[in-house]
Amino acid sequence: MDEPAIRSAGLSSGADESPSLGLGLGLVVAANVWWGLSPIFWKQLTSVAAFEAVAHRVVWTTLLLAAVHTARGRWRSFFAIARVPRNLLIAAVTAVMLFANWAIFIWAVGEDRVIESALGYFLLPLVSVVFGRLFFHERLRPVQWFCVGLAGLGVLWLAIDVGTMPWVALTLAISFGIYGALRKSAAFEALDGLSLEVMFLVLPLAGYLIARQANGSSSMSFGDERVVVLLLLTSVVTAVPLVAFASGVRLVPLSIVGLVQYVNPSLQFLVGVLLYNEAFRGGQVVGYAVIWVGLVIFAAESMIVSRRSSSRY
Repeated sequence: MDEPAIRSAGLSSGADESPSLGLGLGLVVAANVWWGLSPIFWKQLTSVAAFEAVAHRVVWTTLLLAAVHTARGRWRSFFAIARVPRNLLIAAVTAVMLFANWAIFIWAVGEDRVIESALGYFLLPLVSVVFGRLFFHERLRPVQWFCVGLAGLGVLWLAIDVGTMPWVALTLAISFGIYGALRKSAAFEALDGLSLEVMFLVLPLAGYLIARQANGSSSMSFGDERVVVLLLLTSVVTAVPLVAFASGVRLVPLSIVGLVQYVNPSLQFLVGVLLYNEAFRGGQVVGYAVIWVGLVIFAAESMIVSRRSSSRY
């Protein structure tokens, strides 16, 4: 993420600002709407085991990204970052985090736990703040500590009410929080970074799929053309919103990006409740309400601080 570019996009004025800001906002919103509605896509693949679905996602995304690099002539820049040992180490760890996040999310959708997966992405901004403190020694303002505390109380309430920790939500938030923290310290863009990550995963997962195909247990060997098409489309579902978000985030102030990112879990939550009729009542309402209060305070305080900082330039 290019911080100077984001800052200039957020602080420029006049006729030149509106087109780029409007385009950037449109791309960021579109990416989050896409991610928010993605459970509908993955719900169509419940006949495929989560591990196999992720393996297909990695393999076909790798091929799609290879085609994009070829079409855009970006292989030189890709190999430039791939020759740096530090970049390889970061990508190896983020690849594991990405795989875990994808696998748990796809499994949760298949197990009718879309609401809990939405909770994970609601918690993500607060988890990111905590990781900023742990990894980058960023100071947390008192209001931020208060919001993190409220989220912790909400999670504890859910654990007591349900009788178990909401591990799907926590794992999704923590895995992607670590992913984001490490990617923040990496010296490569989103497209090159994702390409490097999937290339760490593609060989063992391609071998796994070939072995399943050879023994006749692959989902692609059952003769269901619809499933085959959907598995091929996992590459599009993965790459398109990421590229849109990475392009749009350069043109939009971070305060706006942070608020727009709540579109994703909000839509996931609505999909789980309204489309798939997942249970949401009793103690769950209390737990989620406490977390949402913390998120509203967090978002409002972040926006106020961002505006004050912008006015100084």
